[in-house]
Amino acid sequence: MMGLPEFLVRFFEDGNVLVPTHAPLTPAERAATQDLLTEWEGYYRQTLPENPPAFDLQVACSAAELLLRVCQCLVDRDLEIEPTLPDLTLGCPAPRTASQHYSADLVLRFLPDVWQQAQRVSAGDPLLAALSACGALWPLSSVGIPDLVIQDLDPVLADPCLRIVYTDRLIERADRHRLTDRRAAELVQVALGAFNDLSTEMSAALRDPQSPPAETGTESDAFSLEPSA
Repeated sequence: MMGLPEFLVRFFEDGNVLVPTHAPLTPAERAATQDLLTEWEGYYRQTLPENPPAFDLQVACSAAELLLRVCQCLVDRDLEIEPTLPDLTLGCPAPRTASQHYSADLVLRFLPDVWQQAQRVSAGDPLLAALSACGALWPLSSVGIPDLVIQDLDPVLADPCLRIVYTDRLIERADRHRLTDRRAAELVQVALGAFNDLSTEMSAALRDPQSPPAETGTESDAFSLEPSA
């Protein structure tokens, strides 16, 4: 039977994601999810710069359930969004800590890809509003989602590891919307240095915020979502 752990494995490793039918999570699913996320975090930590913050397993598990429910809303248009989605804060009231941002990001870093999938369905899809609200709460994970009113960025920028990850994502995803924050603009400028050709899009935005965005061609097909049988 397809459940949350299997969903996460396909999301992380395969990209062709089968989304299970909406149902309450069982104790066995929750226990298996905890084991899976603990293992993955150990591997992920080794790929990051500096010293990543402490891992909060409960926050990561809440983020995993949120990702599952978002994807279920995306493939099953009969689901009502508000009652289906859990608390977007993941039980972490502001001000959130660097540890909470890092732990949520283990799963929520895929949020921009899901947002892109929802936009493909319809630019007026109400799920986009929920994804944007979530992205505003978790700015490290939502780089690439445009026009967010970012909240609580200070813990991300104050942590040496998360600051580098955030800067790299700004450049990689050419998120020029974030450059309205002076701190983000300075980080990108320093990271690019004299090598402006590393991101002509961001270099142009730094010189002239009103410059038109570059044509990006086709959208990313990093993964696909399908309802499980």
